[in-house]
Formats: sequence, structure tokens, C-alpha cells
Amino acid sequence: MCEAVSISPHSPGRVESQEILARFVFEPKHIGPDGSIEVGALHDIGTNGLSTERRRPDDADRLRNRGLTIARIQNERTAATADPPPETVNFRGIVELPVATVRSHYIQKRRSFCVMDSADADDPLHADVIIDGTRSKSERSKLRNELRKLILELKPKDP
Repeated sequence: MCEAVSISPHSPGRVESQEILARFVFEPKHIGPDGSIEVGALHDIGTNGLSTERRRPDDADRLRNRGLTIARIQNERTAATADPPPETVNFRGIVELPVATVRSHYIQKRRSFCVMDSADADDPLHADVIIDGTRSKSERSKLRNELRKLILELKPKDP
């Protein structure tokens, strides 16, 4: 149901299966010692939805600028409220998730993930990957790990 409609008047429309999603990756919180994506980078999928951007041809500058802006805002916010300030968050790049791959993952004869348009005025290409809300906490945890497996071979790359 979450994929049947676009939920925003700012959106280009529902997320299509041939699209590519870009997930921003920040260091140190998303990167493991071996350089791979940590499961913590996918934590939001079980709660609010995994925030992603819908890729468009020639949008590397847009994605890079957005990632740098998110890191700057987060660093400013934590520096103003934390004592001592935590480690600096750095934008490391993106990982790409083909929508068709995400949508084709099943467990127990049920689709694991939904990809939904969640655009707003400031970010008309925003989308979320979410887990079916009827899944238990342990199932959501397992599905986070399943999504991580889908991207485990990927290393963050410059947009």
C-alpha cells in the first residue's frame, strides 16, 4: 500500500522499480573498521524509514552538496549541545540501492521492504525504505541485517 501513491505534492511521482536510490554514508558512524557499511547505517529502516535520495542522471553535485550540508548541520548541532563534543561526522559518499532489488526481497512469502516517495519542499527527490509495520522487533532486526547483506559488497563511493 505504501508504494501505491505519492504522499507529497512536491514529488515527481511514485518511486518506480527501475530507479536507483542513494543512501548517504557518514564516517565514523556508518563505516566499519574494514571499510564496509555497518548495520547501524540502516537502523532507521525499522522505525521512521531509511532516508534515501532518488538518483537522477548527472546529479552527483546535488548529492555531494546535500551530503556535505547534512554533515555540517549535524556537526554544528552536536558541537552546540554536547560536552565534550563528539567525533566530527564526515560525509564519506553514497551507496546505491536499486529499487527493484530492494522490492524483490522476500521472507516468509512476504515482501520485506517497501520503497515510498516521501518528498518535501526542500527535498523533492527524497524516498524512504521501510519494513512492514506488522513485523516483530526481532523480525525488523533480521530484516535490517538482510538489507545490509544486499549492500555489503558495496563500498561508499563518491556520488
